[in-house]
Amino acid sequence: MRATRQGNRSPLEYETLGLMGSNCGLEDPDDVARLNAVVNDLGIDTIEVGAMLGVLMEAGQAAFGDAAFMMAALEDIRAGNERGRLLAQGAARVGEHYGVARVPVIKRQGISAYDPRVIEVTGRSASLRRRGGLARVLRFRAIGDGSEPRAYRHRAERCAWHDV
Repeated sequence: MRATRQGNRSPLEYETLGLMGSNCGLEDPDDVARLNAVVNDLGIDTIEVGAMLGVLMEAGQAAFGDAAFMMAALEDIRAGNERGRLLAQGAARVGEHYGVARVPVIKRQGISAYDPRVIEVTGRSASLRRRGGLARVLRFRAIGDGSEPRAYRHRAERCAWHDV
């Protein structure tokens, strides 16, 4: 998927497609790729951004699927203006600001696209850990069942104890 017409590419991960794509009502994968390129350039998390943009749309700030609105929101974050500073605080803060009743966060952090009902360790980790829905650490926890090579078990144990 091209991020620009010049041929630059933007890698799309499952979480990016789920939270910035279908969660926000986007149907064109190239729109997701363009937005993802900006998010990557800003160095911010696509899970949190996708959750935050969905909350904005739920609050009636734009229609679901409005890629131009999403790009403008990211440019406000880049500019550091008043709206951008609010949006940069994430989905929980944006939901509070606009009075949205249902905000997809666990412990004020945007939830991942993994369904905790399917993978038990995901649900338990999200509810018990200080950092809520952080997908990367949750996946490390999922591999630490003792059947993997020792290096993986050690990494999973270190994540569990030190909350990286």
